[in-house]
Amino acid sequence: MSDKLVTRNGETVDIDLVLEALEQSPDKAEVMEALKALRLDKVKDALDSTVKAAHFDLVKVFGDFLADGEKSSSTISTYTRQWALFTGWTTRQGLHILQVARSDANRFKEYLKTKYSNNSVRLVLAACSSFYSYMEAEQYLTRSPFVSIKYPT
Repeated sequence: MSDKLVTRNGETVDIDLVLEALEQSPDKAEVMEALKALRLDKVKDALDSTVKAAHFDLVKVFGDFLADGEKSSSTISTYTRQWALFTGWTTRQGLHILQVARSDANRFKEYLKTKYSNNSVRLVLAACSSFYSYMEAEQYLTRSPFVSIKYPT
């Protein structure tokens, strides 16, 4: 029969089970090694993102997007105008197109709402969402920052 331990929240635990779990847990060196590997992976991901951004040709990719599918000349003109609003805003914010986060997309929406009607805001957001979905499909990024953005009603 082993001794029992009562935890702070009132649970009773078998001490032998606690000791067994502690013996199986990693030691400090193993934990430190895992943390260093994790940090290294994060640095590699950041470098990969930076290199990708440095080689990213927005004009070419946007042109490819416009040529993809059967967009009418009116749609191409609309997308180009709406995209110019977004790229102007990102430039003023100091953001690279590939580094835009969902929170940035929401801030952009709030900015638009101060300047344009709800219909215009929806049009701009739809154009941005369409282009980011294209970039996601073409693997320029892993997820569009415009996914699930609520449009004004």
